Amino acid sequence: MVYKVLKKVFAFYITVFLILGLICPNYGLGSSIIYSKNVNDSGIDSLGDFNINKKGISSSDNKNWTVICYLDGDFYDMENAMLKHFNDLELVGSSPRVNVVAQIDDYGCWGNQTRRYYIEHDEDLDVINSPIVDGDTCEKDMGNPQTLLDFFNWSVVNYPAENYCLLMSNHGSSFRGVGWDQTNNLDEIDMVELKYSMNEINKLLGKKLDMVIFHACVMGTVEVLYQIKDYVEICIAAQVPCTSSTLSYTGALQNITENPSLNATDFAEKIINSSGSRANGNIYHRLFGQRLNKI
Repeated sequence: MVYKVLKKVFAFYITVFLILGLICPNYGLGSSIIYSKNVNDSGIDSLGDFNINKKGISSSDNKNWTVICYLDGDFYDMENAMLKHFNDLELVGSSPRVNVVAQIDDYGCWGNQTRRYYIEHDEDLDVINSPIVDGDTCEKDMGNPQTLLDFFNWSVVNYPAENYCLLMSNHGSSFRGVGWDQTNNLDEIDMVELKYSMNEINKLLGKKLDMVIFHACVMGTVEVLYQIKDYVEICIAAQVPCTSSTLSYTGALQNITENPSLNATDFAEKIINSSGSRANGNIYHRLFGQRLNKI
């Protein structure tokens, strides 16, 4: 009798799960895409308040680190968050030994543009004052691995360094992929494309990429790490859903600009220790770092 009851309960929950999977493919598949039309992590009333200061800059000196920020704001609940993260990066900016560059894609605030910046120190959280350093601002598909590779290659050519850190920020969904681009039919970088991208970066550098950071939900699963283990030294990610406060952009840059000679392991530890979600007086560390040669 007990067996029959348990069997019926089990069948009921399986049926519910399958139905939810059909009507909402993100449910139960590791996705943490939050559909909320009222998200505004930036605290800014109007995207129009962001003033753009266009100027040019170049860097030919070989530096200790180049931090390459791939900020995909082309999703209706991501645009404000990416602008906030950009301003957090500006609170520190580049230094004599560290380059910080960013490619940021909008959802509409600039009329569908994708811009590349050399990030400089600026303490105004309502204004982007860093220079645009590439005249090509046409809309780009951030869910296309070639877009990522083009930006990475551009960064290496124009801002060379001994070590490279790639930061990817948008929605994540574990093995399903990362970096949804709503303007381009919700294209995303899936695991086959992510592996391809990391392999191409590995060949470009002639060595493993020193570090990749996924500021995106549930990208720290072993299935994801396995795809990139042969091409990346250290990966920082979360195995759980992220919030805008999971990663401290300001803290990460401050650590490396103050200590540019840090190796990848020490840099990763400082990023994790300076980041966390705060609630009820406690700090919850959601990020972890993994040496991928251990996978």
